[in-house]
Amino acid sequence: MKVSYGWYSAPARAAFVSLAIVVASPFVTAQSLPSVQAQFSTDTIDLRSPGIVTVALRATTGDLAGCTLTNLHIGPATPLFVGSDGHFFKAAFNKSDLSPVLPAFDSVDGIITGTLQCNGASPSTMIAHATARVLKATTVTATVKPTMTIDGNLFKV
Repeated sequence: MKVSYGWYSAPARAAFVSLAIVVASPFVTAQSLPSVQAQFSTDTIDLRSPGIVTVALRATTGDLAGCTLTNLHIGPATPLFVGSDGHFFKAAFNKSDLSPVLPAFDSVDGIITGTLQCNGASPSTMIAHATARVLKATTVTATVKPTMTIDGNLFKV
């Protein structure tokens, strides 16, 4: 016996109900990683004296809660330590490691790279920029040229 419900049959109704359940199920969306901004602890990095330089990494979009940050670098320099309070990361770099990497300019863009993983999502490369003024010791070299005197006049050779 064939049961009919208005304009569609029982098998068609069962298929429609199944389709409605699939469409009504929430779609799982890929989690996007937060964008990260870096900031040096001071506007001027004085590499003429020993010490450390700290960099704070904060999310500009999203949140860093539940995230881990590994393989952090500024050029080839690696941090002495990386800490987190759950919403931002802080890394400390030795000034002597940064000296060959950061040029002495009024404004330098330090590029901080690492691997960011949040809430079980796939790890992704993180790139952040921080701007600061860099002071370095200057080296002045001088050479002494031999001189000769001719008719009372002094000439460099």
